[in-house]
Amino acid sequence: MIERQEVILDPACGSGVFLVEAYKRLILHWRSRNDWRKINVTVLKQLLEHIRGVDLEQGAIELAAFSLCLALCDALQPEENGLPIASFAPRARA
Repeated sequence: MIERQEVILDPACGSGVFLVEAYKRLILHWRSRNDWRKINVTVLKQLLEHIRGVDLEQGAIELAAFSLCLALCDALQPEENGLPIASFAPRARA
């Protein structure tokens, strides 16, 4: 598992393709270390804290953040899909 202080950084994140795949791998790694249990929203948010992206274009950052939110929603259980998306907004900077 990724250490608490470790971060996956994409210094030119664009639409977030690399970050989304890195996030999906973190989720897969967590599940493999936890008897393939379903992952809950708390863990998903904790894993998202290890993902960072930077880009010069604000539109690219917004697209990367949206892509990460979709990846998080994709990993949620059906009963958790009613949660407000704003509570998952990843940190991004231009």
